[in-house]
Amino acid sequence: MSAALPGRPGAGDGTGAALPDRHPEAGDGPGAAQAGRRPEAGESMNTALPRRYRRLLLAYPAAYRRSHGTEILTTLMDGAGPGRQRPTAGEVHDILVGGLRQRFRLPAGRVMVLAALASALIAGGLGAGLGSLAGWAVAEDPGDAVVAELVTLAAGAPAEHYVTRQPEAFGLNAQAITSARTAGPPSLAAARARLEAAGWRVTPTGYDDTVLAARGGIQATVSVDGYGSVAVIATGVAPAVAGPLTAAGAVLGLVAGWLLAAWVGRRLRRAAFWWRVAVGELALLAALTLAWPTLGAWAYVTLPESRAHLFYAYAAYEVDRPLGLLTVAGLALAALAVGLSAVIQKQARVATLP
Repeated sequence: MSAALPGRPGAGDGTGAALPDRHPEAGDGPGAAQAGRRPEAGESMNTALPRRYRRLLLAYPAAYRRSHGTEILTTLMDGAGPGRQRPTAGEVHDILVGGLRQRFRLPAGRVMVLAALASALIAGGLGAGLGSLAGWAVAEDPGDAVVAELVTLAAGAPAEHYVTRQPEAFGLNAQAITSARTAGPPSLAAARARLEAAGWRVTPTGYDDTVLAARGGIQATVSVDGYGSVAVIATGVAPAVAGPLTAAGAVLGLVAGWLLAAWVGRRLRRAAFWWRVAVGELALLAALTLAWPTLGAWAYVTLPESRAHLFYAYAAYEVDRPLGLLTVAGLALAALAVGLSAVIQKQARVATLP
């Protein structure tokens, strides 16, 4: 039978569990007897079970463990049978679920809920950006040999050309751009036939002089005109991992953002009013500064511009553009608010020491 724990539905301390009214001392009750008495002759003290319980209790926030850790441990030991060395599966489930519930729990108030939602959305956008950055980092780069092949297939013969590269945000997804003169007016139909024979998958673009060619991890627009020139723009396609990594980053960011807001809220709960105002103003400035890059990241995730730019959320945070500067400033303000919260709690803890 699993013990009643804080965070489970029930009655008691306001968290939904029935707990002892006081902290038991060694020798009070069977659980304390197991944890605190001397073993008799021929009997070994069971230290493994309390140690494993304490490890599981790390699921709870530190402040909650300081307030209720002894009570929870004693309740668990009271319910454990003699000689048991490990927690039951039900106890593991109850402790972990109760700990997560306490970590996600916010201090009362609508402002705290709004702050947690904003924090989750901002961190979710950053997570999506990091996930998409990791995904696009493995995209295939169109090398000079591939571009030369495309020019030759489009023109019908090797043609002199010069390749320029235009990388996107963070130097990823570079476009290889080139054009070349041909001996005579090229034919789009003939160019398409040569591309398909070489293994390229060719699809129309809606323009009479341009087709889209794709093979492996490369795609390119190939254009011909009636004046004896061809143009090629080649780039990597979205890697298969870009979507899953972007989604995973967004989900982890949403969770981390909510947990961060709850963490800060717990540390400010008993802080002086002016300290709460100072941290709140820093957090508000950080949210306002990060709002525009965050909207850009979520727009990339939910409304991709095109197939080539699917899950391109990291572009919203490029550091050499205005949005990137907002990101750096916003993250600095957020770090300052979090750091100030930690300092406030540490000072409050020191002040309460005898």
